[in-house]
Amino acid sequence: MNDDLRDVYDSFIRYFENLEYKILHAPIAPWRNPINQLNSNKDVKDFVIENIDCQALLRIAATKLKINAQLEDSVDELCHKLFPSLEIFWNRLKHILSKIKPRFVIMGGDYSPEHYFIARFSEQVGIQVFALEISFLRDYFNMESITGMCCNNHSFGTWKWHYAKNLSLSKKDTKSLHEFLINREKIIYNSKKSKKPSLLKPSQIRKKLSIDKNKNVVLILSQLPHDCVITGDLQLYENLESFLVDAINAFEKLTGWHVVVRFHPLEKNYYNRTAEILKRKSLNHDRISFVIDQEINTYSLMKVAEFGITVNSQSGLEMTMEGKKVVVCGNCFYSRKGFTEDLNSAFNLKNLVNYVAGNLKFSKQELIARDRFLWGYINDCLWKKDEQFIKESLDAILSRCNTTRKLTKSKQKAFDSFCSAMANETYSYSKQNIKVLSEKLNHSQKRILIFGTGTTSTMLANIILRKSENISFCSSKITSMKKFLGFSCLPSDQVNYTDYDLILLTPHLESEDLYRSKISHVLKSHTATEVYKLNANNSELNLVKLR
Repeated sequence: MNDDLRDVYDSFIRYFENLEYKILHAPIAPWRNPINQLNSNKDVKDFVIENIDCQALLRIAATKLKINAQLEDSVDELCHKLFPSLEIFWNRLKHILSKIKPRFVIMGGDYSPEHYFIARFSEQVGIQVFALEISFLRDYFNMESITGMCCNNHSFGTWKWHYAKNLSLSKKDTKSLHEFLINREKIIYNSKKSKKPSLLKPSQIRKKLSIDKNKNVVLILSQLPHDCVITGDLQLYENLESFLVDAINAFEKLTGWHVVVRFHPLEKNYYNRTAEILKRKSLNHDRISFVIDQEINTYSLMKVAEFGITVNSQSGLEMTMEGKKVVVCGNCFYSRKGFTEDLNSAFNLKNLVNYVAGNLKFSKQELIARDRFLWGYINDCLWKKDEQFIKESLDAILSRCNTTRKLTKSKQKAFDSFCSAMANETYSYSKQNIKVLSEKLNHSQKRILIFGTGTTSTMLANIILRKSENISFCSSKITSMKKFLGFSCLPSDQVNYTDYDLILLTPHLESEDLYRSKISHVLKSHTATEVYKLNANNSELNLVKLR
């Protein structure tokens, strides 16, 4: 458990205790305390458990173990020694989750073997997982309730972005976003025990680090070498040190540049290991400064730098907020979204650095992509560290979970009675129309847009049996993206209709006028999209196809 999320975990526990849930604490994974687990001589032919190739997961645990315990064993040797414990843990975990079958699991959102196994098995047996992780905002945290994993693979960064990227922000939205980011409580120095260094002016930094006033500055944002996003998502290099050496050497012929390497502040807990390794390396030039511990405020370094380089640090995202370009060299939740410079091959780093050094300004389109990403990420993926906010958000999720469970058990048989309970005061339904409507909404592949957030839309939201990733609502009553019964709800004047396979218009929207005035001409040459409206004639709800 991350210390900065302890209050959040406590809020989750209090919430479920108030609902009279019994709280069970999972056993500690053996590789967290491996003293008695490293003596195995079992011959490991492969690292596969029930079709899961566990070698990458083991490397994450083994790398962290090697550094934390200062073991002489190589990472590969530790993987072999830990694998028997991993098999035992998987079997015990399956037994516990199958036998007890908890309604909910609350856990960290990293790539550790235990979290990966829990997320995978919980999905198989229908257990809801809440995965929590710190964010770049001190007062907010990542909360993932769909994939069970945060880090670089939360649902917004991987697939929700493909819907959010077409959301056009108004000038008011953009201004609100920029004001929020300017006034945010920054978290790079997230330890409550750490004293954040004061901000320095660029001239003060240049003097402190002996940087020639005529040199441009590039900032390399290092990370912890055993962090799961390094061992799991740095695929172009053997390790963090080889990446850092390559990034420094990329400036060998760029004599007008000075390289500042900012090591992760928590490296002090590991004897500044990465900095010491780099000092012993043979580097191609000496225009280099190393910044360790709390020596200089990272935000001050961002100000003095012209651009940044990182594997996948959240600090890189923050640097783009400062209007600085960032070269991303690993898999990353904010990379390849249209506003970062992304490395595809280690052989190309020098060329990419040369390009960015000569093209430092964001284009208008890059700034639009950055703002759309940040708007969607902050509003969709981040939760406030506030007990009331957490309660209200969990209330909404549990309401949807309970509804889904009832519908899943009863299937189509209780469909009519459930809909009647939601909206029978307004409409009556024929079983045939409800069956057709259900089949449309629960089609596993279709991307669906539903207009409105009234009584009928509430009924529609509650008859959807599948996860909400491909289904969105929209409303003319809102000006920015909101949540509606667990689904994304977009402003109707900011929707790209061609993104959807099926559009459903609800009765109170004067559907035919809306269709003729706003939708039909947009879809004129886009024949793949189906459009339906729900008519209420003689108290009967009818599904009518418009195109």
